[in-house]
Parts: sequence; structure tokens; C-alpha cells
Amino acid sequence: MIERFFPGVVETRACRQLLEAAGVVSWGFEPAGLRVTRKKHPGSNVLTLFRGFSPDARLDASLDLFQRICPALEALHEAGRGHGAVHPQNILFHTERLQLVDTGVNRARMFAFGAGPIAAEATQLQYPVWLWASTCPRELTWAEWDHVSLLWCCTLLSRGEDARPWTPLEMLDACEEWAEATQGKLPAGAEDLPRLKRAYSMALKAATCCS
Repeated sequence: MIERFFPGVVETRACRQLLEAAGVVSWGFEPAGLRVTRKKHPGSNVLTLFRGFSPDARLDASLDLFQRICPALEALHEAGRGHGAVHPQNILFHTERLQLVDTGVNRARMFAFGAGPIAAEATQLQYPVWLWASTCPRELTWAEWDHVSLLWCCTLLSRGEDARPWTPLEMLDACEEWAEATQGKLPAGAEDLPRLKRAYSMALKAATCCS
């Protein structure tokens, strides 16, 4: 079993309904937030995987990560769902497979800040270094937030950066460099090319909102 704590989450009817459908072992609301216990998924998070790579291997692996996680996010969004916290601790690697975990829990967390996919108050996040900001701007939908978070996650993994403060414009520049480097590795007409361009346009919007 693994226990996770989501600070700032308050109890709402929608949140309880989503948690009941999320398949967690147990959950409970505390004054400071939501505590969840779930089964431990097999595998290691991708941050552990990337630590042993050379710079060239990190770039290739980050593109592979984008290509494999992006369709999973699109499927979630088409089903009217979202993730809300795409970062390495929520992406597990096991027997050549990548798994995006805690989807239901993070969706419940997003709804717990108000009515609708993006709360009236900005959603507090647990791993700000791996996400665009410590809050999700109201100007972004959860689909946009997920894609921006995936783009930043891949960018930071490819650079092998340790945690440090980043301004929104620094993050945007880094994402642009990563997108240009990875586009050169894709064949003309690849379906991931428009995905990269779309993710970068969302990053531009996020940089504007967060600046």
C-alpha cells in the first residue's frame, strides 16, 4: 500500500463521488487536506529511470515519453476526464510499459476546489517544480493544463535539471528548445508534430497567465 496526501483539498459531494469511483483502498479528509491510501503499482517512477541516461538518451527518452503519454491524456479528455498532476511521480515504468497513475484521485482533487473541471479558486499542487506553477490558472482548462504539464515534464527530464526556481518565461524558452530538438527527430507528417505544436501553444498561454 502507498499513502499520499493532497494539501488544501476540501470535502465536497463531487469529490466524494469521484473518490468512490477511483478504486482507492481508503480515503479521509483532514483539516489540512485529503489523505488517500491505494494499492502500490508495480514499477518505478520515470525520474529514477532518467537518472542513468546520457544527455542524448534523455532527449530520446523524453520524446518517447511524450509520444506515449499524450494519447493517454487525449483519451482521458475525450471521456470528459482529466489528470491534473502529470509529473514523474505519477508516471511509472514497468516491463517496458509506462503507466499514468492516480488519475481518479487527482481528478477528485481538482473538483474539490469548486464546481467544474477548473475550480473558481486556483488548484494547489503538490510538486510545483515539475508543474508549470504552484497553481492552475483559471484561464486554462484541465486538458490544457495536462498537456502543458506533460510538455514541461518532458523538457525538464531531458535536461537532467535539479529542482530550482524557474520563471514562466524561462520555462517557455526551455520548452521551445525541447520542442525544436525533438521535432527534428520526427519524420514529416508524423502525428506527434501537431501534438508538439499544440502543447507549445498551450505553454505560451500558461506563461502569459502565470507571468
